[in-house]
Amino acid sequence: MARRKTLPDSIRTKCLLAERLSALRAELFGDRGGPELARRLGIPVRTWYNYEAGVTVPAEIVLRIIELTRVEPMWLLHGKSPKYRDPTSQPTIEPEATTPQAVSSLLRTALQLLERTGMDRPDQHARPDRDVPPSQG
Repeated sequence: MARRKTLPDSIRTKCLLAERLSALRAELFGDRGGPELARRLGIPVRTWYNYEAGVTVPAEIVLRIIELTRVEPMWLLHGKSPKYRDPTSQPTIEPEATTPQAVSSLLRTALQLLERTGMDRPDQHARPDRDVPPSQG
């Protein structure tokens, strides 16, 4: 039977995990990537920063982190190499193009382009085989 961790051991373990979480976030999402990582994990930003500060991370969140980042569980929990499950490369975290914010941004950009080129006027959409002179009026 494993011995129960003493208070200093428990605190040290939490601090080391918090350091690895912080390093992982900075490496994959940048120094200011906490909000994006929290969003992808489905947790509040403040909760993520609490984990980086040493608050206990629920097992469900640890599993989501492993799945999202492809980090090696032994590295995350104990700091043992390799860092990622595929040791030849670190994962590439692709931006999610299907989020409501991304869709809104794409639509806004498309509308701006249409307005600049004048394609929002109906007379600009006429097909050559059906062109009708604009009404004089």
